[in-house]
Amino acid sequence: MYTEVLIKIQKEWSEKAVLLMRELLPLMAPVSAFSEFNKRERQVLGELLSATARSTESAFLLSAYGQLWDADVIMRSVCEGTLKVLYILQSRESFRQRVEEFDTDLFEISLLKNDSKAQELLSAVTNPDDREWKPIKDLLISPEKRAEVNQRYDRKTRQELERRWGFTGLIAGLTNSGDPLFKGFTALLHEYSNASHIHHADCIGIGMPMERDLRSADERDSIHLAHLSRIISDGFGYFKFRVMTGYRFISYPSADAIKAMKLFESSFSALEDEYGDVYKRWMDIQYPS
Repeated sequence: MYTEVLIKIQKEWSEKAVLLMRELLPLMAPVSAFSEFNKRERQVLGELLSATARSTESAFLLSAYGQLWDADVIMRSVCEGTLKVLYILQSRESFRQRVEEFDTDLFEISLLKNDSKAQELLSAVTNPDDREWKPIKDLLISPEKRAEVNQRYDRKTRQELERRWGFTGLIAGLTNSGDPLFKGFTALLHEYSNASHIHHADCIGIGMPMERDLRSADERDSIHLAHLSRIISDGFGYFKFRVMTGYRFISYPSADAIKAMKLFESSFSALEDEYGDVYKRWMDIQYPS
């Protein structure tokens, strides 16, 4: 379907994106090493930052082999993980409460859900006591623990927490806060929604890739490269927001922050310059003036 030239281009761009992201990841080190974090807070943030970095690289690696639609699904996870980092680090006043909600409240609620699903699975098999089901049985919680969690988090409380920490809840919380750093974040809803179609394999999600493959070669190749450049741009854009929000939270010295962001901008601009304005090329083909 795709030419050797296109296959070579997507591999080169994606691999360069992987290497550049690895090179820029240390920009987040001042945040990770912030002296006022306690052990638990550092672990929570470290796990979130590691997850977003790991999944960003996974999306780039999928892109290297032309699997852009699946890369979108992974980038959806990067987006949501990034929003959680931003929400937690939005202000020092709400920081500890949000860490508690994310690391304790939502964890306890998840234990309850996992317990319920494990019970359903075990009730569906004929040999639930066999050794092969031990990993599933390990997900079960005691009746006492189940009662404790249910008492602490009634249905309304659980729904409110999950709403606030879900994608649309995080977007609303950040944009409606009046924080200028997150102005216009509702624009993220579009790409997230598109990726959700792919993720859930609904009629739109299964149709978009096929529709593209049926286009003329020029249209198909130009939009493929525009799509690839957008995935790469999204990955670096989410990283930039994590860095900026983290620097603001720790009150990183302005001179150092400016230097770091200049390094980011110059490095990413150099990468973008290598593949040129592929979006404009697609627009000129798709919507000739």
